[in-house]
Amino acid sequence: NATLNLSGGVLDITDVPIRIHNSSSYNLTTNITDGTIRTPKSFSVYDAFNPVGGTLEFYGSGTNNLLMSDQGSALYDLHVNKPSGLVSCTSQSVKISNDVIIDGGTLGSPDTLYVGGHWTNNAGTYGFYEYTDVVCFYGPGSGDINNEETFYNLVIDKSYASYDGLE
Repeated sequence: NATLNLSGGVLDITDVPIRIHNSSSYNLTTNITDGTIRTPKSFSVYDAFNPVGGTLEFYGSGTNNLLMSDQGSALYDLHVNKPSGLVSCTSQSVKISNDVIIDGGTLGSPDTLYVGGHWTNNAGTYGFYEYTDVVCFYGPGSGDINNEETFYNLVIDKSYASYDGLE
């Protein structure tokens, strides 16, 4: 059994992929409210994982996989910060409850990418591969698309009451 409490700072796991998976023998308890989990490898979620803060950051070159097979799970912030290479979303859907930030490399969309906050693509045209997939901005808060971006299929599912739910 293990517990991860992260309320600030950086947890940099460099040598192995990260896998969130409870088994009949072992359980992981998380309390993530802030801070950054960094990896140059892949990140896979097979059981409930819902941090209320913090960032998952991909760095390094090459291809990384982001797998969220537990449909009830969500990352808080996703930061793609690679000099080159692809972060490939290999599950049908990936949910980011807050912001997506692409500073380098490329984020490859799953069938549906849910974004609860803001979208920032500082990597330009090749920073996001939308394929023929859906990006859905959802939730009760406002959201911004902070750069010019192309989405193949954009869905707005915001319950934000003001006129500027998504700008």
